[in-house]
Amino acid sequence: MFDQDNLRALSTLLLFIAFLGVSINVFRRSRKAFYEEAAKLPFVESESSVKEGGDE
Repeated sequence: MFDQDNLRALSTLLLFIAFLGVSINVFRRSRKAFYEEAAKLPFVESESSVKEGGDE
C-alpha cells in the first residue's frame, strides 16, 4: 500500500502542516502582548537578587 516514496511525501506534508500551524500561532496579533512580555524577561531582576543586594 505505502512504499517508501509515499511515506516520505506524507511525512513531508505533515511536517509542513505542523510548520504552518506553529508559524500562524507565533504571528497572531493576539499573542503580541505575550511575546513582548517574554522578551523583557532577561532584563527583569529576580526578587532574591534584589533582597540580597547582589548581582548574580
